[in-house]
Parts: sequence; C-alpha cells; structure tokens
Amino acid sequence: MAKVGSKNKGVDIQLELDYQEDRRKYFRISTDPKKPVFFADESAKYLVAEISAGGMAFEAGSFTRGKKYQGRLFLPDRTPTNWITAVAVRSVGGGLVGAEFKAILEDDREIIHTYVHQRQKEELKKAKQKDLEQA
Repeated sequence: MAKVGSKNKGVDIQLELDYQEDRRKYFRISTDPKKPVFFADESAKYLVAEISAGGMAFEAGSFTRGKKYQGRLFLPDRTPTNWITAVAVRSVGGGLVGAEFKAILEDDREIIHTYVHQRQKEELKKAKQKDLEQA
C-alpha cells in the first residue's frame, strides 16, 4: 500500500494504491482465429480466446468458480505443453471462462510467454501496416 499526494492549483489530491489489487503479472493477448490455440484434457478440447503466461480465457460453456481443469495447451507450430492445472476464477462472458494456471512448469510458462510475445509483435505489425495503407 502506498500513498500518493499532489497539490495542483490549490487542489489537494490523495490516492491510496493497493499493489495487491493489481494481480496481472503477465501480458495477455487474443489468440489468432486462423491459428487456434486449444486446451485439451482426456475427454474435451476447449478453444482458447485469450492467453497469458498466467492464465487463459477459453470456451467452456458453463462457469463454476474453483473448478479445476487439467490438460495440455496446443499452441500453433509448437509441441504441446506438459500437463497444466488451471482453476476457473471468473466468467468472462460469451461462454468464456477465465482460468488461472495453478500447476505449470516454468518451461511451459516460458513457451506461453514466447507465444504471447510473438502474437503481440504480429498485432503491432498489422496495426502499423494498416496505418501505412491509410496514410
């Protein structure tokens, strides 16, 4: 917890920042529909809509807080990850479940992080190309 204060033109502004509230540690990106990402266990295969090295949003149909999903991630052009345990933490809407990775090897987390970084670069390149075309 930190207190931040400022006096600007006679107005006193006081803010309290709670660093515990900012739970996002990893950058999150939407997956590419042309190169889908799947999370699969022995009986089901889920389409992943968003992913970060800390969790994912996937099409699970129904939401039950705390439900554990154990499976492997299938990222485009990569070997599937080892088994990962993800726990449902929120309903994102549209049938998407937000899940946090609870049991994951650091090597697999790094593979996901690399994928996210690659997707981020692709999206920035697309946006830059679009800007050039409009200019």
